Amino acid sequence: MTRKITGNRFAALVAAYGADPARWPGEERGAAQAYAASAEGRRHLAAAARLDRQLAQLPLPAPASRDFLARLEAIPPTRPVAQDGALARLVAGFAAILTPRALAGEIMALALAIGAGLWLGANAGGERVEALDLSNYVLGGELDLPNEDGK
Repeated sequence: MTRKITGNRFAALVAAYGADPARWPGEERGAAQAYAASAEGRRHLAAAARLDRQLAQLPLPAPASRDFLARLEAIPPTRPVAQDGALARLVAGFAAILTPRALAGEIMALALAIGAGLWLGANAGGERVEALDLSNYVLGGELDLPNEDGK
C-alpha cells in the first residue's frame, strides 16, 4: 500500500534530493512519484530539475591535499563539557526537584510570607512615625530627627 504524501513534504523531498526519483528515499519514492503527477508536483519537479542541471555544470571540487588532511588529524579532540554525565545528572536533579507541585508549594510559602509581613507591618503596636524630611541631609546639612513630642 502506497502512503499519500503532502505538498510540503514533496517540496522538501525534491529540495533535498533533487528531481531524480532514484535519489529519493525508498520508503517515500512510490508516494512521491504519485504526487509528482499532480500540477503542483510537476511545478516542483521542474524547478528541481533546473537546479540539478545548474549544479551538474559546476566543476567538482579538488580533493583535499595530504597536508590539509594531516593538519586536520593533528587537531586534538575537544573534551565534552560533561564527559562523565555530571551535567546530565545535575539537570535531572533539578527536574526532579522543580515539579509543578513543588513549585506550587514554594509559591504558596512565598505568598504567605509576604502576607504575614504586610499584616504585621499594618498591625504593629506603637505610634506611627511620620515621614522624615531628608532633603536637608541629602544636600549636606544636619539630619533633623524629631524629638519625643514629634517636633
